[in-house]
Amino acid sequence: MFKNIKAFTLTEMIIVIAIIWILMAWTTVYLQWSDDTRKIIEAQWCASTIWWTINNYIFYSLTSKNLRISDNETDSPDLYAIKLTDCDGNHLCDSLEFYDYICDDINCSSYSQWAYDRTYNISDTCHTTQSKIKVKREWSVNNISEIKMNKWFTRTRKANSNIFYIQDWESTKLIWEIILVICIDDNCSITKEVSKRVVDWRTQTISLKNCGIYKEDDKYKCDEREN
Repeated sequence: MFKNIKAFTLTEMIIVIAIIWILMAWTTVYLQWSDDTRKIIEAQWCASTIWWTINNYIFYSLTSKNLRISDNETDSPDLYAIKLTDCDGNHLCDSLEFYDYICDDINCSSYSQWAYDRTYNISDTCHTTQSKIKVKREWSVNNISEIKMNKWFTRTRKANSNIFYIQDWESTKLIWEIILVICIDDNCSITKEVSKRVVDWRTQTISLKNCGIYKEDDKYKCDEREN
């Protein structure tokens, strides 16, 4: 009986030592990274939550899923909408003339009898990182302040409709993206691209692309992305 107790205690010690060794090895690698690399990796980690939230909402549109308004109410909208809002409290991100602004929030809403409305704040989601993280819109039709998606991504030709894949059926207008960036300076006048969520109507796909290689002449702009 005593031999069993001694052997069990020795096994526990070996496991603890192994865990400590793994943590030390990981910490050593982490500390060897440059500050810029650590910021990018932290941003990718914390952004995964907001990306999958957006991914699920877009998937609801693609598959015409009902949206839960409350415990007793659900919504089956004809249009699912996404827009970027709130720029330093001025709500400039959903204005047509401020196309290049970086934004704090991603808003998901619906056009139907029961209004579904959810806003996801990037800073609240990524509170574990010390870097400022924001998002910006990147879709080819710069006169659309928000993305409106038909359920099942179906083709329609409604007059004066600002659905992202409707406008004249040009191939350059069938893709839209939300790009996540890190603020390099305190007032966020300089930003560095980290990853983006890409929605392509042509292939009916929703993909996440992290930046793998940055441009030689501009270290803040992504040159090649990982698929």
